[in-house]
Amino acid sequence: MERTIGNLGEEIRLHSDPYANLSQRTIERAHANALYALAPDLLHTTGKLPASACDIGNNYLLLGPREHHEMDATTLEAFQTFSDLHHWRIKHGDSLSVDRFARLLLPNGQVARSWWHKKKRPAEKVRIARNVKVGPQLFAERIN
Repeated sequence: MERTIGNLGEEIRLHSDPYANLSQRTIERAHANALYALAPDLLHTTGKLPASACDIGNNYLLLGPREHHEMDATTLEAFQTFSDLHHWRIKHGDSLSVDRFARLLLPNGQVARSWWHKKKRPAEKVRIARNVKVGPQLFAERIN
């Protein structure tokens, strides 16, 4: 939203009749967005995934950077109990390692960022614009 307002504000400064131009540009954007909503194939995409991306289905993509993470004993026990409860196929053993990703691309095009990667940055004020809650059912392979 902020980017759109900024872009439209820049366009106001470029013309002698700024508000007429702003109205026309807003109408054009609304028409284009309506067409893309009705026919998503009109929007040109390359179809290529980044090298570190992992497609997890339902139009969700895990995006890098990624980190190999060993679970400690307490976390491993909780994860095994949770996976058994949901009938997930996981090789149980003495240790379990997972890859965790820094970002998740949502079907609507927004990118959710993980807290573990965000907190690695130096102590600075990071503005949190939105929070996304994603259920574990998206990541599980169910046993039929």
